[in-house]
Amino acid sequence: MQLNVIQGKNLFKLLAHKIIKTQCLQNNIKPEKSVISIAVNSNDEWIMNLIKELSIEFKTINIATNNIKYFKNLENTLFEEDGTIITVTNNKKKGLAKANIILNIDFPQELINKYTIFENAIIINLEEKIKIKKKRFSGKIINDYNIDLKKGSKIEEDLKKEKYINYDIRDLAEVYLKNAPEELENLIYLAK
Repeated sequence: MQLNVIQGKNLFKLLAHKIIKTQCLQNNIKPEKSVISIAVNSNDEWIMNLIKELSIEFKTINIATNNIKYFKNLENTLFEEDGTIITVTNNKKKGLAKANIILNIDFPQELINKYTIFENAIIINLEEKIKIKKKRFSGKIINDYNIDLKKGSKIEEDLKKEKYINYDIRDLAEVYLKNAPEELENLIYLAK
């Protein structure tokens, strides 16, 4: 028997691309002229699809990983199909050093702090809250998010009912979106 624990982290992953786009807009980052680095050791379909989506928008994508073999096929495929260049590396000096945005999918705090990080980078942590221990780091760290529901939407109508008043809205939305993924567009989120 598989037990799925709802903690809002799956929703955070679903919102990752929107959060990246919003951070680009808010911080005047032009994706087509910028570098995004993805810190990831695991490999699944969601990660591969996200990298493909981001490769359309960003000039340069770096994948910092201890599992280079997982991403070599993707690197070759994207280059052959679109001419997109992705760098897959485990180099701690260069892997995250030039990134305007770092999407930390599953690096723990100890590991990410071993890497050289651009001092003004925006780091989005999907799994656990981290702190960057570099003295010169003055960038932004996004460890969590809040959501609200668009007024008049189906998801708002369903989740604002009295019987759900004692539940966290992120957890409710995560469960709700399993059955109605199209309602993702009716979420308003705030990174924090």
